[in-house]
Amino acid sequence: MFKRTTLRWAMIGLALMTLASCETYTRVKDAMLDYVAGGLSAPSLKKRIVVLPFHTLLPKGRRDFHVRATKLLTTLLRRSGHFVVLPSNVLTLPPVPVGGINDWYAEKIVIAGRKAGVNVVIFGMVSDLAVSTQLVGLWGFREPAPFLRVEMEVRAYNMADETLIARYSRRGELEMTDIERMLMQRGKLPLGEGVDQMIFKLCQRLARDLKSGLKRIPWTGFVVRRQGKYVVLAIGRDTGVRRGSGFEVFGPGEPIKTATGRTYRIPGTLIGRVRVVSVHARHSLALPSRGKTVADFPPGSTIQPD
Repeated sequence: MFKRTTLRWAMIGLALMTLASCETYTRVKDAMLDYVAGGLSAPSLKKRIVVLPFHTLLPKGRRDFHVRATKLLTTLLRRSGHFVVLPSNVLTLPPVPVGGINDWYAEKIVIAGRKAGVNVVIFGMVSDLAVSTQLVGLWGFREPAPFLRVEMEVRAYNMADETLIARYSRRGELEMTDIERMLMQRGKLPLGEGVDQMIFKLCQRLARDLKSGLKRIPWTGFVVRRQGKYVVLAIGRDTGVRRGSGFEVFGPGEPIKTATGRTYRIPGTLIGRVRVVSVHARHSLALPSRGKTVADFPPGSTIQPD
């Protein structure tokens, strides 16, 4: 019995030593790779996103509905840990047109988003809110019952190429009482527990759609301005950048007009490389690579991890 116990502890000790040696080997290997690369490896950078207030054509008495939807979607995306969610007031934008986003307003979003160093701007809309009638009950004993029908839509705009990269729509239905239907007909939206749960479920689905879609989009940053001998980048501690990280810089590119009159932008050619020397909360300072000066990196240029 004693020999078996001793052998068992010896095997456990050998396993622990093996795991420790593997961990040490991994750390040494990573350090050697960083040294051979000539600096720190590029970190996994988080995308900055802004959720604009949900747009709605509802009367003023019902606008609490889309306000709750905006707060819920923003909270769900922030809690996911995949994004840095900035408040919508970082974008200086005119009021949304009555009919929703048009090409003119989309271009305003892109200009404001690039200036603030935002990767993606999300625009939400309550596209349908109505009462419908459905048959409920067992076969042969069915009777009409009112249902609250809600449809919400979100659009995601990529600041790098100025395009609409995702558009998702979700619909929910909730059985109502006759009193709630009467309140709806009088212009009062019931905001009870059932309605709150439906809004939450719709926002959950839209948040999952957005997370899945935005993960497939490559991270892109921007050159904000020049500051002495430094190039100021629109990335900071909030996005996970580290001192010593290297980036490739591409020219701002030329705007392209489509047949519909919408403007898109294809990033320009590779200008050079920069390396971060100072990291701040919302921006970083970088030095150009050899043979380049700050004059070679105009504001509006895009950056990718080296």
